[in-house]
Amino acid sequence: MKSTLILFLFLCLTNMVNAQWVQQTSGVGVDLYSVHFVDANTGYASGDNGTILKTTNGGINWIGQTSGTTQYLQSITFFNANNGYSVGGYGTILKTINGGNIWGVQTCPISSDLLSVCCTNSTTAYILGAGGEILKTTNGGSNWNLQSSSTLQPLLSVNFPSSNVGYAAGWNGTIIKTINTGSTWSPLNSGTTRFLASTFFTDINTGYVVGDSGTILKTINGGTNWITQSSGTTNALLSVFFTDDYTGYAVGEWGIILKTVDGGLNWNFQSAPSSEDLNNVFFANSFTGYAVGIYGAIIKTSNGGTGITETPDATTLTLSPNPVSNQLTITSQKATLKEIKIMNSLGEEIKNWNLDMGNEKSATVDVSGIAKGIYFISVNSEQGIANRKIIIQ
Repeated sequence: MKSTLILFLFLCLTNMVNAQWVQQTSGVGVDLYSVHFVDANTGYASGDNGTILKTTNGGINWIGQTSGTTQYLQSITFFNANNGYSVGGYGTILKTINGGNIWGVQTCPISSDLLSVCCTNSTTAYILGAGGEILKTTNGGSNWNLQSSSTLQPLLSVNFPSSNVGYAAGWNGTIIKTINTGSTWSPLNSGTTRFLASTFFTDINTGYVVGDSGTILKTINGGTNWITQSSGTTNALLSVFFTDDYTGYAVGEWGIILKTVDGGLNWNFQSAPSSEDLNNVFFANSFTGYAVGIYGAIIKTSNGGTGITETPDATTLTLSPNPVSNQLTITSQKATLKEIKIMNSLGEEIKNWNLDMGNEKSATVDVSGIAKGIYFISVNSEQGIANRKIIIQ
């Protein structure tokens, strides 16, 4: 009996250690459409029937907030810890200035369903409508003014990589862009007629759009050209989020989760704890991410999902040069180096060097025989194993 209990505990601990995305208890059964975190522990989710949930402990507990509406809430965002918006059905606009303790209704000039909201500063925000409308406020929502979007297609996602430059995407392959804070919006040629559910830009020129049938598009020139990337799925992708220039996630139908660590050259499947459709994904930092979906589904990762990721203690390592073509020097600020490995994004070992250097904290290795791409260098030292991203060119 004792040995059986020990085995059971061992298997439980093993599953906890190996789990990349874990399911959380939302306490609701309604569909959730949007999630936003202001830090690794404090976040919000919104969904059907006026549902707004809040957590202050990284999702261990989710507490319902009083929204004052029964309309579905399609999108939620916060500019800082206190100030946030949620928008949804029939022109519903809600705002809080105290971290969700009170949500107030704002006056909307249209009655269309509102599908996406984003903030660029404490007073300026944008909202997308189901009839191609774009609303803007410059006074914290006291007034919302219509902008000319140049389309009648429903717009599903808006993203501003800077205060001036913004992008929106929606039905029938629609992508539009502004370079003047929304005073004018110009159509871009996406090259597809599929619905585009989500967009995310890592800078004013480099961005991604995902949508129906596993569509992933990327631009590196501000939308002038869009390149189709291979997602490996025909499921609809409903949300995309990048944590840095190279590392991104996409989620969608049937609980699909994709991750890239090389700017979308390769998208790899991650293991989801359930098969519910995932409507939105958000990362609070490089490691801590959340996704929400139908039937109250909320899932979380604390290690960037499956595959190799940078580890926090890797900040004590210096890589020079990076990007590198031939000789790479690794220096540890704290510990003696024991072993160096080059790994791909799936954790597969490409090359390794066992070091017998006494108390040396620096080593130089030759990476010239490794194909160009983005890898992780895994350094084993007296303080453990640390991973850092490296570009071989």
